[in-house]
Amino acid sequence: MKSGAGRCEGIRRWMTVILGVFILLQPVFDILTSLGVHAGHTLTVGTVVRPVFMAAAVFYLVFLSRFQEKRQCLMVLGALLLYLLVFLAHLFFQGGLSLCLANIRELVKVYFAPFVALFLFAVYRENGSRVPNWAIAGAGALYAGTILLAFLTGTSGTSYLNSGYGFKGWFYAANEVSDILALTVPVVLCTCLTQLCKCRGKGWWKGVPVALVLVSVVFSTTYLGTKVVFGISLLYCVAAAVWCAVNLVRARTRMHIVGTVLFSALTLSIAVSYFSSPLMSYLENVYVPTVDEDVSHNRPGESDEEEPWDELFDPDGVLLLELIEHSRVVRTVDSVLSHRLTTAAYSVQEYLESGIGAKLLGIGYANAPGYTHDVEKMIEVDPLALLVRQGVVGFAMYYLPYLGFILYVVVSFFRKPGKRMSSLVYCSYLYPTLVAAGISVVAGHALVTPSVSIFVLAISSNLWIMTREQDALQAQ
Repeated sequence: MKSGAGRCEGIRRWMTVILGVFILLQPVFDILTSLGVHAGHTLTVGTVVRPVFMAAAVFYLVFLSRFQEKRQCLMVLGALLLYLLVFLAHLFFQGGLSLCLANIRELVKVYFAPFVALFLFAVYRENGSRVPNWAIAGAGALYAGTILLAFLTGTSGTSYLNSGYGFKGWFYAANEVSDILALTVPVVLCTCLTQLCKCRGKGWWKGVPVALVLVSVVFSTTYLGTKVVFGISLLYCVAAAVWCAVNLVRARTRMHIVGTVLFSALTLSIAVSYFSSPLMSYLENVYVPTVDEDVSHNRPGESDEEEPWDELFDPDGVLLLELIEHSRVVRTVDSVLSHRLTTAAYSVQEYLESGIGAKLLGIGYANAPGYTHDVEKMIEVDPLALLVRQGVVGFAMYYLPYLGFILYVVVSFFRKPGKRMSSLVYCSYLYPTLVAAGISVVAGHALVTPSVSIFVLAISSNLWIMTREQDALQAQ
């Protein structure tokens, strides 16, 4: 029979592998999901696999896990489930069982993140398991490589259908892929540096797949056509080049030499490729002119594929639309955010006009019989979406703990900046962790979309673990 330590080691090994394989398969799930959507399937791989994983994670947490803080985790889980039951009961009294069922799908997507976060905490505290670095880097490389391969074979989808700009590969949602790449590129590039430093003598061939990954990253960050992944990836390369150069002055190691050359070359490559990319065309021909027109109080021009602006939105009596109409500052913010405030306006108005029950519990994701506004348009900004859809109580239970974690990360960094900055790996997890918070507030899709939130969780949990390990080593 195996000893307790042996069983623990076996669980650790297999749980790490399970987590790694699940993360590595994310791009495959997203490709199959895209194919299913285009084929008209109601159920797709993504809408089945990720909820099943979430259910398995909750089952493991409740019935199989054994760790010191399990009682506290079960209390948090119980509080979330109680809130969801009360939320559904609130909807039931407004629209019956059909309204509850209409909200279930979005609830599963939105609450994927907190349930899986509890699971990741449990498996780490139980046996030290975490999402392996190779899985995050491998998944990011597969996303980037798929976009390049689809472009080369002429089979890529278009990121912006209305304008025809950008190449999103075989994936369905360009914004979600952009967020995923923005989060994983730092880990991908840091891993590439580690592998390049190992390419010596007869091992030169190991640099070939690394070079392919680097080319894919440069291509995808600009040719995907979204601002998020381009700006975030370019800034990381600049910061990493500076980090390597500064440390090269202090210690002339192979890693610092290769890193300085690599990240400088990547910075130059991404910057130069921008001038031939669909991103530049999109910004010059669509985004900037639209912002200029909005700021000057002119409405965007109508196209054959869109309804006239005035027919889409009636500002009378809708607070956000009136603010956009009459305030240059709000109008500018809305335009810079690609009209995210405009599309959220009617849902926000319904929330403001609703009673105390809706303000506390939220208006949900589907139209109820008593609603006077259409609330089914997507609210892309995460905190606003959570406040309106899930109410003050749901927002407090969901988003405030996440903000608390981000505050913990920032405070931990400034308490020991030298220690944190001494590791490029640590910095390559710190950067996307903070970036995820920014994406959540500005672009959205970071927390409430399972395909993106799984990477937010994987990277953030690994950063938390590395922070604990650094502090433990320093305390010895």
